[in-house]
Amino acid sequence: GMVVSAIEPSHAVAGRVYVAYDGHWSDDYGPHVYVSEDYGEEWREITEGLPVWSVNVVREHPRTPELLFLGNEIGLYVSVDAGEHWRRFDANFPTVPVDDIQLHPRDNDLIVATHGRSIWILDDVSPLEAIARGPVLASAAHLFPVRPAIMWSIAPGGWFPADAYAVENPPVGARIRYWLREGVAPAAAEPVVTAADIDSRSRAEREFGGLDGLDEAERSAYASTPADADRSADAAAPAAAADATVRLEILDADGRVIRKLDGPGTAGIQQVIWDFRMDPPYQPERREDGGRGRFRRAPRGPLVLPGTYTVRLIAAGDSMTTDVVVEQDPRIHVPRAELVARQDAMMRVNALAKPLYEAQQAAREAARRLDAARELLKQSGADAKALLAEADSLAARLEAATDALGEAGAGRVQFAIEGISARPTADQLWQIDQAWEKAPDAIRALNDLLTGDFAAFEAKVYQPAARPEPIGPIDVPTPPAN
Repeated sequence: GMVVSAIEPSHAVAGRVYVAYDGHWSDDYGPHVYVSEDYGEEWREITEGLPVWSVNVVREHPRTPELLFLGNEIGLYVSVDAGEHWRRFDANFPTVPVDDIQLHPRDNDLIVATHGRSIWILDDVSPLEAIARGPVLASAAHLFPVRPAIMWSIAPGGWFPADAYAVENPPVGARIRYWLREGVAPAAAEPVVTAADIDSRSRAEREFGGLDGLDEAERSAYASTPADADRSADAAAPAAAADATVRLEILDADGRVIRKLDGPGTAGIQQVIWDFRMDPPYQPERREDGGRGRFRRAPRGPLVLPGTYTVRLIAAGDSMTTDVVVEQDPRIHVPRAELVARQDAMMRVNALAKPLYEAQQAAREAARRLDAARELLKQSGADAKALLAEADSLAARLEAATDALGEAGAGRVQFAIEGISARPTADQLWQIDQAWEKAPDAIRALNDLLTGDFAAFEAKVYQPAARPEPIGPIDVPTPPAN
């Protein structure tokens, strides 16, 4: 005989009820799932797409009656047409018996109880609801509504003992999901921070925003863990970039694009996490070996203020938008004026990052070219003492210019300001003011050197046809308007 393994009354349709029978005790492993629309007077079988395995549980979504979930002895199945057709849910779900299914009433998460793999949770099944309610699957592309995202203030965690078990928290940010009916052909795209970069920060980056501004002792104490190394941005970004052919943009209330993200271009439901940040001020140049230096990571843009933003998906020859609401941590009560003052300070620091980086790169390139010129002069066999002495003098002046650029930076104060939910201190504002006093002069001095004596030196060393392209000048920054 068979036993009743599941009874599921509809949450939305009066008289509708689902029932599943399990006959494996009698060597009947077939799926036996039925629906009644008249309180059980008549029943209709709904098993199309189900394998020959006994069914353990059926659940209807509390607010979308067309969306059903089913668990059997080999996995999880979903129907978006009230059971008329079933499809296996294989998005990172293991082959394992499913004994029970629940939907979280507040977060809309799918909670699956398995036999052998503990609890499995799919965050926010709203995209499946949208598919069940309308013709999403017929669209070439579709951008799903974005659930309000909270900017949680998360304190850095301590080290766990060797026998403690812990898993990663969900990624911090707004969860953006979209549908592509067909995969998008790979195409060249301007370099942007990808979704893989968002989730690849070491502990030092979470605490200080990066290792660039730390001294050697601090770097050693906060060096990347093996787990971070396995999923580093440098390792993940090239692979992600190959498929990152769908463009997502975040717009502020004035319609300005403040962040560009590349998302997966493969068919199906895809996801990108926006980490509440604006575009990074610059993209660091990669070394010939593919790295950015032992401790260097891609820079991060400033955090946005709480508020309503627009997400724009550009795919399949079309663009579509939806809103995303960014909410302040409900545990923190700070007047908006304080947050605006903090934001203004971070934007002032951010405006210096790109010109200072470009100036430092120009100084490094000039130093490299000086070294190459020295070797060329030494190998020429000619009397080049005067030119070699001039190269030494230029190298010393470049070193002094590089030191001046380093003293003009204010990157560490930005990380300190981000770490608090309050107006910047007087000392922090003073440091920013000092950076703005020093940086323009330091860049002007470097420009004078590069376009003056350095260019004249290369004109003496190289014939016009062999002369390298000039370096600089670097744009001198001006303070952003408040």
